[in-house]
Amino acid sequence: MAGNKDTKSKSESIYSQLLRSIILITISATTALFIFSTIIFLNFFYQRQLSASNQKLELIYKQLEYYLSSIQHYSRLMVTNPQIQQNMVEYYQNKSISNNYAKINMGIELYRIAQPVPYIYSASIYDKSYKIVVTSEKTPFKTKFPENQLTYGKWFITRKHKYDSKESIVTLSYLYPFYNYRSSDLMGYMELTISENSIRQIYPTKDSSDEQYLILDNENKIFSKSFSEDFDSKMLVNNSNKSHYFKYGNFINTYTFSPLNFKLVHIIPAYTYIMPALTFSTMFFIVTLICIIISIFISRRVAKNITKPIYKLIDHTQSVKKGEWSTMQNEVSNADMRLLISEFNDMIKAQKSLQESIINSEKEKNKIQMRFINEQIKPHFLYNTLDNIYSLAELDEKEILLKLVLNLSKFYRSTLSFGKAFISIKEELDNLEAYLNIMSIRYIDKFNYNIQRNTNLDKYKCPKLLLQPIAENAIQHGIIPKFGTSNVGISHIEVSVFENDSDIIFQIKDDGVVINDIELTHILKYSASNKNFALRHINQMLKFYYGDEYGIEIISNKGCTVKLKIKKEKLDENSSS
Repeated sequence: MAGNKDTKSKSESIYSQLLRSIILITISATTALFIFSTIIFLNFFYQRQLSASNQKLELIYKQLEYYLSSIQHYSRLMVTNPQIQQNMVEYYQNKSISNNYAKINMGIELYRIAQPVPYIYSASIYDKSYKIVVTSEKTPFKTKFPENQLTYGKWFITRKHKYDSKESIVTLSYLYPFYNYRSSDLMGYMELTISENSIRQIYPTKDSSDEQYLILDNENKIFSKSFSEDFDSKMLVNNSNKSHYFKYGNFINTYTFSPLNFKLVHIIPAYTYIMPALTFSTMFFIVTLICIIISIFISRRVAKNITKPIYKLIDHTQSVKKGEWSTMQNEVSNADMRLLISEFNDMIKAQKSLQESIINSEKEKNKIQMRFINEQIKPHFLYNTLDNIYSLAELDEKEILLKLVLNLSKFYRSTLSFGKAFISIKEELDNLEAYLNIMSIRYIDKFNYNIQRNTNLDKYKCPKLLLQPIAENAIQHGIIPKFGTSNVGISHIEVSVFENDSDIIFQIKDDGVVINDIELTHILKYSASNKNFALRHINQMLKFYYGDEYGIEIISNKGCTVKLKIKKEKLDENSSS
């Protein structure tokens, strides 16, 4: 009973966690879908409204541009009219037009040319000092023009009287200088105006009553607007230099009218954007809630079907933990669980094979160590050293003989080191120093050496006989081959050890012969003809102990430099390894 109760409590725990996870995933997914869809919809509607607004402003732009180009055309047409040219010549000859008939003729010509154009509000001719000669205005409005003479046509914002009253209205005037086409002398100026009311009529139809249009002049003052209420143009100031933006609850889109450096402005209330989005969001939110409720009912059934075989697998795992390494019956219908149980059974079967593999790996590790040690304790090194001892004894070189025997004893004591695979860095450097002392006696006056120790690293561990084979390789293959050359001098071996955050690097550098590039690329690779057994096995040993990022690096330039990188680890003095 107790076992069944424990299983039940486990079942409830896994079931509740799985059910909660499924519900959370469903809610997260639907919420993310809701947010993502809303953002897409808002962006779509925003771009759609912006495109529609741009089209309306472009329509205003083109119509206004047509008005301006037409006014410029009619100005040139009037100033080249022979009747007007002749009347202006008579004006300057008589200093005035006293003949009402001539004045009437000039007015008729202005009327004949301008009358068919409905958006031309008035036409006036000025002399060179901006004094009105003739005008179509019933009551001329005194307009201030620039004191300097104009040499080209220019637009001005002006005011004119209404036809039926003395009230003034805003107009856009084009002042164009004209010349005597015979003498090329300046005769005066032609002024054609467009009323703000005519410009207002080119605004497109509004989609809503609160939608408005404005035209701002080059000083950001309102020149024309589609509504009669007062409006402060400072509300349209935008420091971000964007052409469209939200401000004061409105979407504001601007379009630069380049011929006059005016701004065409379209103002749309922000709620026209919000209302469709709210409608869409509300509908989608309701659908999301329905999906979540349905998913809770479905999740309960799914969680129950998934967790049932999991409990069986947990119970069987407890049996394996007690030592019963038996496979589990695979009779579930769920393909994923069937695969999981199959993999579990394969894992059980693989345990003995894995154990055997670990044992074989340890055997191979020990074999590599023994082969490495055997390679280091070379009989010919001992025989040659004993021959040197015998020769020194015959020559009665007691001091050198004593030094040689002590270093040989020190070297072999450290080499054997009671079967340990790892020794301290201090011991390894002492062993290397003993070896180099022996070799410097054997090859007296052929080379010298220097070992730069770092006392902070003395108690860190390294593999035994790590440096001696490298030093031997430097002497045998780098320094000895130089003996036959002339003016070779005394060679030098430099040994140093340093650290970084997690590693220790040994460096052995000699000034012997240079290794060619081909040999350098193959020196650490296995081949029947490769005699660098020690280097290759040291590299293999370091990778075995520390990983593939560790090993030997060889650089050959003015001699040879060998770098060995090991992991920084303290030596456990109580360990037998």
